[in-house]
Amino acid sequence: MRLFLKRIAFILLIFISTSFVISYGSLWALRQSSFYKPSFLVNDITEKQFDYIVLGSSTGLATLNTKVMDSVLQTNGLNLSMDDTALSSQYLMLQHFLAQGKTTKFIILAPSASSFDANNLNLSDNDYRFLPYINTNYVSDYYGQYASQSAHLLRLSKWMPILGLSYFNVHTFSL
Repeated sequence: MRLFLKRIAFILLIFISTSFVISYGSLWALRQSSFYKPSFLVNDITEKQFDYIVLGSSTGLATLNTKVMDSVLQTNGLNLSMDDTALSSQYLMLQHFLAQGKTTKFIILAPSASSFDANNLNLSDNDYRFLPYINTNYVSDYYGQYASQSAHLLRLSKWMPILGLSYFNVHTFSL
């Protein structure tokens, strides 16, 4: 019986170790990519100063074309809108933008109508896209302000990244 328990413990240790290595590697790979908007901001946007940035939900993403605005106004803008996000998510994107050492003169806020529902205390559908940056205080604190199971799993991903990755794996690794 003792040999059996030792083997089970060994197998569990191997499983947990492997899951940690894979999950940390996955978060690293997502941080190095441009798959989600937060990683795109870090890896593909080399400029540090902008005349304006656009923050919003799908309304800002689909309706405000910064290339057209820049050509007409002779400005340099960046659209950081993400679909299915609330005002709190857009504030998180602003924190992420500033944490990268980037600056802007103006912020254009383009939220959806549902963003003005002050009673909505839930995590937005696409807030998992900040998971690769869970080790930053502003992302961890953001997830910590919500009481839902998904927010709790995302916050615990700071220490056990397999939790967030396994819960959101359909979104995280499907193209």
